[in-house]
Amino acid sequence: MSSFFNRVIFSGHGGWVTSLAVGEEEVNGERVEFLLSGSRDKTLIRWELDDKKDDDEDRELGTPKKMFTGKSKRAV
Repeated sequence: MSSFFNRVIFSGHGGWVTSLAVGEEEVNGERVEFLLSGSRDKTLIRWELDDKKDDDEDRELGTPKKMFTGKSKRAV
């Protein structure tokens, strides 16, 4: 049995990421996916996802578009 490992890099949080969620919205008549990540640094980041090609190993896969702050407890 063979195994497959794929590494994806997102840089933006100042603590461990504890939750992830994928969503989609309509932008200019086109469906666009985005990622939300919650962290122990008490922030939530909305990421714009980039296309990844097979030869793009260890490349950042998204761009942080909005950071939500102000929580008194860490994001779960």
